[in-house]
Amino acid sequence: MNPDAGKFYGISTACRMMGVSRAAYYKWTHRKVTVHEQENQAIRDYIIELEEKNHDIFGVKRLMTYINAETQYHVGHGQVRRIMRLAGITHSMSRPGTPGDNSPMESLWRHLKIERFAFEHCLSELEMMKRIEAGINWYNNERRQETLNGMTPMTYRNHAVKKLHRHFNYFTCLLDADQRR
Repeated sequence: MNPDAGKFYGISTACRMMGVSRAAYYKWTHRKVTVHEQENQAIRDYIIELEEKNHDIFGVKRLMTYINAETQYHVGHGQVRRIMRLAGITHSMSRPGTPGDNSPMESLWRHLKIERFAFEHCLSELEMMKRIEAGINWYNNERRQETLNGMTPMTYRNHAVKKLHRHFNYFTCLLDADQRR
C-alpha cells in the first residue's frame, strides 16, 4: 500500500519496485504447483500437526524420524530445517526434548547426575534444591574442564573478561594517542 496516497500500488508499479517484469509476474500467478512444492506443503502440515499434538517439544532429528517412519516422504535434516524456517516454525531452547538446541544445559545435568547425584539421595524437596544449588556451584567453581584448558567455567570466564579488558584498554590508548596528534 502506498503510505502517501493510502491506496494499493498497481501491478506495474509493484513489479517495477520489486525489479520483476510484468510478464514474469503474470507467469508466476498462473504457474502450476510442482510435485516437490506439494510434498513440502504436506510435510509442513504434518510437522505443524505433530508439534501441536505434542506441545512443540520435537527437535529436527526427532521430527525427521517421525516423518520418515509415519509418512510416505523421506527427508533429511536440511530439508526439515528449511521447511520449518520457511513456515516460521521455531524452537525454544527452554523446552524439554530439544537437547540439540539445549546442549549446554543437557551437558550440565548429565555431569551433575553422573558425578554428584548418583551417590546422593535426597529425602525432601528442600534437600534436593540445596544439593542442586551446591552441585551447580561445584560445576561452575570447582570442576575443571578439558574443553576450557583445564580451568573451571568461572575461572575461564574471568580470564576471558580480563583478556577482553586488556584489549579494550590497549585500543583505548591507541585511540587517545591518535586523537592527541
